[in-house]
Amino acid sequence: MKWISIIALIAFLPFINRPLFIDDHAIFQQAESLSTRLATPYSTYPEQLGWTPGHDVGEDNPPIFFYLLALLIRTLGPTLWKIHLVLFSIHLLGLWAFYGLAKRFTQYPQWATLCWLFTPHYFVTAQSLLVDSFLIDLFLLAMFCLTQRWMLMGALLLGIVPLIKYAGLLSWPIAGLWILLRKERNSRDWIYFLIPIALFASWMLWSRSIYGHDHFTAVARSRMTWPGLSNYLVLGRFWIGTTPIVLVGLIGLSQIKQINREIVFLASWLVLGLVGLSFALPWVCARFLVIIGPPSVLLSIVIMENVFPKLLDRFTIRFIVLLPIIVLSLLLAQIDYAQARNDVAIAQQANQWLDNHPAIGNYYYPAAALGGLSYYLNKAHWQAIEPAKIVQTGSYVLLPTRTLPSLFWPKLDRAHILERWDYNTWNPLRVLDNPSGAGFYGSIWGALPFSFSKGPVETYLIVRNENDEQTK
Repeated sequence: MKWISIIALIAFLPFINRPLFIDDHAIFQQAESLSTRLATPYSTYPEQLGWTPGHDVGEDNPPIFFYLLALLIRTLGPTLWKIHLVLFSIHLLGLWAFYGLAKRFTQYPQWATLCWLFTPHYFVTAQSLLVDSFLIDLFLLAMFCLTQRWMLMGALLLGIVPLIKYAGLLSWPIAGLWILLRKERNSRDWIYFLIPIALFASWMLWSRSIYGHDHFTAVARSRMTWPGLSNYLVLGRFWIGTTPIVLVGLIGLSQIKQINREIVFLASWLVLGLVGLSFALPWVCARFLVIIGPPSVLLSIVIMENVFPKLLDRFTIRFIVLLPIIVLSLLLAQIDYAQARNDVAIAQQANQWLDNHPAIGNYYYPAAALGGLSYYLNKAHWQAIEPAKIVQTGSYVLLPTRTLPSLFWPKLDRAHILERWDYNTWNPLRVLDNPSGAGFYGSIWGALPFSFSKGPVETYLIVRNENDEQTK
């Protein structure tokens, strides 16, 4: 494990100072404000990601990660590289837990662990402050404890996992399935499930006492959807695109010679996860897939060992399988980092532009913009504006045109372009790019988990809304 830890540190360090991007800014702002309202887990502003009694829930996630992040901000300050470094230690614990599971299921646990580390949906998500990578780290720790029969610790972790994100509830049937299928059965093990049930029930009662409704039911009512064929097609496209080792596993699936207890468990984990995710939302985010990433990797490797045992005995073959996964993940992480840096740069330029062009009018940026604009822009001047909301004549709008489809723009009578900034990069991959269809952070933004493009990584416009009379 020493070499895996060193490789993980080397792989993460170049991205350790990644700016706030996508939903990071909302999570970070929630955590920053927690120190003033520890007894109230969500901010109470209807227009923000939070929850105000009498209004629809805005923040979908339970509060455990927010409290952890608030503690880190209180201890280390709002310095991102320090916070990412602490979170890396949690990712490392998750990697060690995966290695412990891989030793039980595969002949090459170190290789399997590296395949998981560099699985793109996990590796890119782990560079962020999104809750999903933290979720799977603790889930893996819980499963490892159960395999070692550390039942009390495993049960406590199973109680924490769904309090990070509700998708973590899938951990309960998966853990129960492990207890059912393992050789050393003990009926007393089921008693430990009272611990996660009690923890979850306590959160439901607490949130109900504050907001009038329990948070889980409020989120489920507004977010869950009955899946259709399109849900599964999009989910499958994102799953295979960001878990490339699955392609190798699928090659050997039809030739598998023996189905054992381990294969049944991993396949059941995978199926439960896929079905559960298909109910979550009418669109897919690559980060959702961390819940099915471990069984995808382990099952693919178990199938390969079953079908191609002599081939996998050769280090060269294992290296050939791993290398393109590493390259893809590093390239996706680099372009993700570049796009995050762009928001910092454009915020500085837009703030400077406003200082150099003082004028009467309002200054807006789209509230639906995925990125750090809302955090890095000067809040004394720039205001968020909702999609399709009418912009007053004479007002100014900062638009990210490649990552934000016009459907999510505010309503402009006639946009007069005052400034244009193009940001280019050597990397042809894109994680978020509407023209080429990249929607790593949500299939609602793009139909593919990633894409290729020769165009700018982002184009920002400052436009002035003018009516027909002004134009004449």
